Amino acid sequence: MSTDGGSHWKILFVGSTLPVGVIEIDPLDPKTVYVGVGPRFIHRTTDRGQTWTLLPPVPGDFLISLSIAASNDSILYATYWSGGLFKSTDKGNTWTQMPFIASPNPSLVLVDSRDANVVYTTIINPDTARPNGIFKSTDGGESWIGKNNGLGVQNREVGALTQNPRNKDDLFIGVESNDSTGEMIFRTTNGGDSWFKFSNGLPVGGGGVRSIAIDTVMNRVYAAVLTWPNEDGVYILDSLTTDVNTIAQELPTNFSLYQNYPNPFNPSTRIRFEINRSGFVSLKIYDLGGREVTTLIAKNLQGGEHEAEWNAEGHPSGPYFYQMRFESNVESRKMILVK
Repeated sequence: MSTDGGSHWKILFVGSTLPVGVIEIDPLDPKTVYVGVGPRFIHRTTDRGQTWTLLPPVPGDFLISLSIAASNDSILYATYWSGGLFKSTDKGNTWTQMPFIASPNPSLVLVDSRDANVVYTTIINPDTARPNGIFKSTDGGESWIGKNNGLGVQNREVGALTQNPRNKDDLFIGVESNDSTGEMIFRTTNGGDSWFKFSNGLPVGGGGVRSIAIDTVMNRVYAAVLTWPNEDGVYILDSLTTDVNTIAQELPTNFSLYQNYPNPFNPSTRIRFEINRSGFVSLKIYDLGGREVTTLIAKNLQGGEHEAEWNAEGHPSGPYFYQMRFESNVESRKMILVK
């Protein structure tokens, strides 16, 4: 762990070096971290690595991917090599194997940032005649549908899967490229219904993308690329809305209320939201008993992205809820004040 932006590090955990470890930080509680090392094992800390709990193993060879629901951090999805897809509703204390008709070996898994029932997973299948590529569930993993429109059979070996925190329908995948076209990143802006190429500026000649990260502060995309022409490295795109070919900036397609940041917080936190057209918006804070604490916004706003700040100085520690109303839409999220 580093607490100074990576200038200095201290070791928190020692485990098996194979396969490569999986690390996921709880989006609602940064003190809680899950680490997957060695065959089948997931370890959890709730105190930033001071102590660790070994979670019950599942019948799979090793953990490939783990995703925590930002809307409910008790819900976890995990994929295991030769084991399939598993779901936990109690922070990993118990696991249920989910049905997956396409293949017994899903690879990556990603739970939607706003809805824990919306899940994406990927299949890498050398036999292109068999199901592979991207699959989506809208019922918590009970049923799945392929989402490969725009992806050729040669573009379905997915090595990276990332969702834009500002728009739940905006996703990026990094794929293996085995031909001279060099298409290694694809993007969807409609939740996987269609994909388009997003690789301009990346090396051409074969390779693959191992990781994609989105910086919403600087409006950048980072891609970790492994290439056969030895042009490995991290590539940066300075705009989420453009590659070499410009893609028009659109207003958000949905009413979106995001998780506050930081969370937990002391004493201030920021709440970000988007509306797809102009209208009256109210944003209020409530305590655990449902009593209104304060009103942050109550006015007409233009369509687009907005942010409000709450300074909780003078309020007691504990859980609070913030609720946003936009026309007939209402949505609430939980946050925690820690002093």
